[in-house]
Amino acid sequence: MYRRMEAMGNSPPNMHLTFGKNPGLYEKWLPFATYIIPASSLGHRDRQILILRSAFKWQCGYVWSQHVRISRFFAALSDQEIAALCNDGTDESWSPTERALIAAVDETRTVGEISDPVWKVLAVRYGEDQLLDLVFTIGQYALISTALRSLRVQLDGGFSLPDWAAI
Repeated sequence: MYRRMEAMGNSPPNMHLTFGKNPGLYEKWLPFATYIIPASSLGHRDRQILILRSAFKWQCGYVWSQHVRISRFFAALSDQEIAALCNDGTDESWSPTERALIAAVDETRTVGEISDPVWKVLAVRYGEDQLLDLVFTIGQYALISTALRSLRVQLDGGFSLPDWAAI
């Protein structure tokens, strides 16, 4: 993976350098991570809402800074929408489905599961495969956020922390 990144003119991000210190773990985790992005059944916009909200709720500036850039690259979210993901999630500019995505992250963080009312909204839009991808995306970024913060992984060059984040 490192060689592929370097061949594309990119040095490996600090996250990969850190996780790569345990090659067995890294080798097993990487296929899952590369399924979540970019191969999952969720569209860029929905995925980035889940990831950025997870980064905010788990207070992970590393994930936030990386995915703000990704959101802008794919034109998935506007700067105003990105900023709104740090609010209470009820902003009327979000569609009902987008508010349910935000609520899914919030509920996962606070009670460890998604409530029936939120599931009902999500099930109108998403099939079973997408609902699984949604849950596993939240779980992946809860895991990554916890690991990055616990391991004190520093930001890569050119990135900056949001005001609310320590790391």
